[in-house]
Amino acid sequence: MTNFLKLCIVALLCGLTAFSATAQNKTDKKGKKQGEWVKKYPNGNTMYEGSFIDDEPVGTFKRYYENGMLKSEQVYEAGDMSSVKLYSQDGKTVIAEGNFRGKAKHGMWKLYKDGKLLTEEVYKDDKKHGMTKTYSDGNVIEEIPYNEGKIDGVHRYFLPNGKLYSETNYKNGIKDGAYKVYEGNSSPVIFGTYKKGKKDGDWTSLDEKGNVSEVLKYKDGVLTNKKEINKERNKRFEERERSKGTILEPNEVLGVEVQSK
Repeated sequence: MTNFLKLCIVALLCGLTAFSATAQNKTDKKGKKQGEWVKKYPNGNTMYEGSFIDDEPVGTFKRYYENGMLKSEQVYEAGDMSSVKLYSQDGKTVIAEGNFRGKAKHGMWKLYKDGKLLTEEVYKDDKKHGMTKTYSDGNVIEEIPYNEGKIDGVHRYFLPNGKLYSETNYKNGIKDGAYKVYEGNSSPVIFGTYKKGKKDGDWTSLDEKGNVSEVLKYKDGVLTNKKEINKERNKRFEERERSKGTILEPNEVLGVEVQSK
């Protein structure tokens, strides 16, 4: 190969490299990003890659961790909507997916743990709006209704077997209304009322037979029958202590005397 030909090839390669560099990361006369853009970390790995039109991202944008693994994929759609998937540092496991309107979360978002669905959340302009559900092994264990970022409605907990554990009513982010604990039963075993965030009125507990075991009386969050409750609790304790003397020991039941060795 002649020296002249070698020089031509080197010049051509240099030209291609220069063209590749100038084809990316361009701005127009107004300073707006146009076309393909790639940004690098100091270690040389890609930080992000995507395209712009008039400074606005379009199409698919990919962002990466500093170790080079995929961090997120965001697809920009018509208007200001975009969908995104977020990945763990292995670059493969999805840990969250949802939608944005502009820079605000909007619509359904799903969060995952170890590849399993953990939470479903609904957003409106970056505020929770709708039912948030938390899962364990595929079963719903919690439901929280939101309205404009505040809990509003009945907040429910469930046992792993799917049975209802408790219900709490909220209004505009504050406990207000009925409170019930089911513990998996068909009817509540503890029930009372909140008024503007404070316990109010009778709070009733039932025993295992369904009989009333205790009634706590509240006014504006203050227990008003504390003396009566303490007296009743002491009475039950004394009854249990007295009952110990009426229970026959094994040797008394058998009619024999047990001697220690």
